[in-house]
Amino acid sequence: MSAENRNPPPPSLDDLPYLDEYLNSLLRPRVERAVQAIDRSLTESVWRQVLKTIAAEQPGWTEAHVAGLRALVEGRLGLRLAGRLEWSFAKADAETPRVEVKPEPARAEPQAPDARPTFGRPVRPVR
Repeated sequence: MSAENRNPPPPSLDDLPYLDEYLNSLLRPRVERAVQAIDRSLTESVWRQVLKTIAAEQPGWTEAHVAGLRALVEGRLGLRLAGRLEWSFAKADAETPRVEVKPEPARAEPQAPDARPTFGRPVRPVR
């Protein structure tokens, strides 16, 4: 290989001007917002997976059955789920404080008394 065909190595990231400013002022806040958005949606994602798993075991269930199941599990069994994503930057920067976002507790939507799930069985009135 001749000396003419050799390309100089690309510059190191550490040699780039304004790298720290870019990392701390632009990239880090974007990463924090993305992680916080995922953290906020984690509890609902866990609920969807739990309900999907239970519904998969029940042939013929519809979305109405699944919605009723959540109300039943939360209301009657008292299950409380709170997904939480633990995260931090290895290099803490005093200039960019980390915003702590706590997930809101899951709330069951109120249902009318006649909207109880039947899960494919006829409902007998209580006497």
